[in-house]
Amino acid sequence: MTVGDSSASLQTSKTGLIVPLGEWVIRNACQIAAKWDRPFGVGVSLSSVQLSSRHLISSVIQALKESGTVCECCHPSVVIDESNHVHVMWRNLIDGKRDMYVATSEDEGQSFDSAEKLGLGSWPLGACPMDGGDIAVNTNGEMQTVWRRDGTIYSGKPGLEPEKIIGRGEQPSIVAASNGYFITWVDRRGGDLFMLNPTSTNPITIATKASDPILAGPVSGSGPLVLVWESKDGSDSSIRLTVVPRDAR
Repeated sequence: MTVGDSSASLQTSKTGLIVPLGEWVIRNACQIAAKWDRPFGVGVSLSSVQLSSRHLISSVIQALKESGTVCECCHPSVVIDESNHVHVMWRNLIDGKRDMYVATSEDEGQSFDSAEKLGLGSWPLGACPMDGGDIAVNTNGEMQTVWRRDGTIYSGKPGLEPEKIIGRGEQPSIVAASNGYFITWVDRRGGDLFMLNPTSTNPITIATKASDPILAGPVSGSGPLVLVWESKDGSDSSIRLTVVPRDAR
C-alpha cells in the first residue's frame, strides 16, 4: 500500500467520504486479485485520514475474508494409522489467531471427536500464512505433528503439551520410522532444504533452491523413506526425489 494525499483525496477527506470510499476500493481490489491465476501483489493508496481510522485493520481483514483470500481454515493434512483411525490436521482461524488443530475419527471418517489445538502458543495474524503443517503416526498409534508459527518450525502432540522448537523455516513435513520421526523443512521458499533424523539434534542440508518438501513412508515404519520437493533454477523447475539412506535410520 502507498500513502499519499492527492488533490482528489484531499477533497474527499474534507467531506468525510474518503473512509467509505477507501473501504470500497480495498474490497474491490481484493475481489479482483482473488480471480487472478498468478499471485501478483496489489497496491492500494491510503490517505492520512484513512490511516487514523480505527476501523482500517478490521475493514482490510473483512475485505480479505469476503474475497476468499483469507480462509477460515486451510492447509489440511491427514494420516491413517494401523487401526484405521483417521487423523486430520489443519490451520484454523479463531479470534484472529491462525493456530493448528487436529481431530480424530475412530469409525473410518464417519465422525470425528472435538478438535484439539496444538501447542501452548498462538499466532495472531490478520492474513493467510500460506503454510500449514504435517502429521504422522507410529506403529503404536502415537501421533506427532510439525507446523510453522511465524518464522519457526515446532513439533508437538495433541493436547495441552508444550511444543518443541525444531528450527527457523517453513513448509515442514514429518514421517514416522521404526526408530522415531524424520522432519524436513525449508528455511524459505526456494531456499535450503533441511532434514532432522530421530537420533540427531542437528539437521543436515539435503538441497538448495527447494520448496514444498514432502516426506513419505509405509505405515509399518520399516520400509523405505522418500523425500520429494520442487527444485527451481531460474525459470526451470523440476521435482526431485531422494531415498533416505538406511544409515540415517
